[in-house]
Amino acid sequence: NEEGIALYLCKFNKINNNIGNNNTSCGINIGGANYENKINDNVIESNNVGIAQQSSNENKIFNNNATYNDSGMFLRGGSNNTILGNIFRKNGKGIHMDSFSNNNNITNNIIIDNVFDGIEIRDSIGNAITTNLILSQGDAGIRLNRANKTEIMHSRFDGNFYGIYFDISSHNTTALNNNFTNNGMGISIQSSNTFNTIYNNSFISNTFMAAEDKGANNNWNSTLIGNYWDDYSGSDLNDDGIGDDPYNITGLAGSRDYLPIWDDGPEIIPPGSFTLNSTADSPDT
Repeated sequence: NEEGIALYLCKFNKINNNIGNNNTSCGINIGGANYENKINDNVIESNNVGIAQQSSNENKIFNNNATYNDSGMFLRGGSNNTILGNIFRKNGKGIHMDSFSNNNNITNNIIIDNVFDGIEIRDSIGNAITTNLILSQGDAGIRLNRANKTEIMHSRFDGNFYGIYFDISSHNTTALNNNFTNNGMGISIQSSNTFNTIYNNSFISNTFMAAEDKGANNNWNSTLIGNYWDDYSGSDLNDDGIGDDPYNITGLAGSRDYLPIWDDGPEIIPPGSFTLNSTADSPDT
């Protein structure tokens, strides 16, 4: 088939518990002007595009498993959609968004082992990427091309070639509270990217370097705090948790993290000063 399931000019539909495999175009296609539909708990494999959504708003795509597609999910021109709790694995790209796909939320997804990028955002504004596990992409965990006012928060980037790659003319992005570990490079900002803010992230054991900045007017700290760098060699003489010397960011921009997080190891807890509680909340509560 060309498409497994297709919706056009539809509202309030539910597409769930389907298998959409080996279609020449899309496993599931949410075509033009579809609103407030729910697409969940589907298995979508070996299509050109796993889930496609075009010019459609306020849909919820959750708990799907998309593998071995050229793109796990492709969005064009849709806004205020929620992409939640999906697995995008072993696709060409995990999620590809372009052409005015604005104000979408990408949350709590597992994006792993895709050939190129985990997420690519192009020509879009105001998207939020939060609490995702982004592992082992062949290229970038997240690639930004003319993507403005993106928020990237509370996510783990591990084993990617780049954690986040600011490619072309992406501005006013905030990267906050992320963990960059065992990537080739944690963050790379290329020359045409400006006015982005990166703070309160941790950069640990990245192979080539933690970060580079070839852009202009990018900030590597907020007014209160910077980032944790495992190769920071400065000191913290007043023991306020902020390094006394700035951390230099590699690259032509000459950027610095002026408030690097200082960590000289965990505090030693005296014997008998803590209690052990082995009870955990049930995941069903």
